[in-house]
Amino acid sequence: MTVKEECTMYCAICGGPIDELYANTESDWLSRAILLHQPESSEPSSAPILEIPARNIGGPYFAVRSTGQSITACDYADFMDDEKPLYIPLHEACLTLTKRFISSSTADKTNKDKSNQGHNLSSGMQHVWCLLHTRFDDFAAPGSGPLTNIGLVNDHDDMWRFQELVWEPSNDAERRFESQHFEADPLRIPDMTSSILRNLHSLPIPSPLSSGEKSTSAPLPPELAVQVAAELVPFTAPSLTCTYLLAPKLWKSAILSGALLPWLWDLDIKAVEAKEAAEPREGWDWELLARQLAQVEIHKPRRVLPNLMMGLRNRRRIWRLIGDVVDTRIINRDGTSLPAEI
Repeated sequence: MTVKEECTMYCAICGGPIDELYANTESDWLSRAILLHQPESSEPSSAPILEIPARNIGGPYFAVRSTGQSITACDYADFMDDEKPLYIPLHEACLTLTKRFISSSTADKTNKDKSNQGHNLSSGMQHVWCLLHTRFDDFAAPGSGPLTNIGLVNDHDDMWRFQELVWEPSNDAERRFESQHFEADPLRIPDMTSSILRNLHSLPIPSPLSSGEKSTSAPLPPELAVQVAAELVPFTAPSLTCTYLLAPKLWKSAILSGALLPWLWDLDIKAVEAKEAAEPREGWDWELLARQLAQVEIHKPRRVLPNLMMGLRNRRRIWRLIGDVVDTRIINRDGTSLPAEI
């Protein structure tokens, strides 16, 4: 086995390992890889970005799942060689989240004009590819051979934990606890809604809405809730102090619709209804829950909402990293920049 084969390949989106050692385990998502590739074209901006399911066979080396073809990811062409085709590896789950992020962002900008969303997704993936390609160019150097890590736009102090502590656990239980959410599947999250609802509490007594006092904003009917929530987007890192100017039903509808927090698209509405039926209260504090869920560092186990599932924490962490990719301008070699908008 070569030195490169002994190295771990890292996902260009989340910074986590892509390794067959995780296959058929609770962290199986870490073994499912996609290679992004753009075929040569006279007009790169319009050439499609291919998504090739592949299996990691050690370091930067992959085998295409459908054909068995061998591919070397992130391979740098030495000045003596012809240019080599570039393949950039991601987790399949990270690609799914990236597409959902782009779709949710473009839906807001086009007022959910579904006829245009396919184009927006395509242009969004073009931007992601261009940015990852630029990062590869920044890390690659003549004679370096294929890379196993092209870094992240912003690791938010997390990548070093993911790459050093997760699959080589420290004997320090405290540090291990702070890192274990990295391995959790961000898509298949058992009891996700229940873990969120454990953080839903009654409205404080007295409160503007529970004590009979008149609110400065009358509750809106459910059909208007999504429109109002759209005005709150992006609802990111708001104050944890509630104003109670809007009715709890508005906050509830905005959360359950996915408009307010688009990374929570798959909440179980029946589970919500069951909780409310089993525990009737004067009112639930949906505004506080929304503000807590909107904190950008919700993925860190000791920050807010201690009862959240680890997979949900990891989803929010990856969503934040995808946002960095989508929002980053690409600087060309001539000093000009491409817009970050998708």
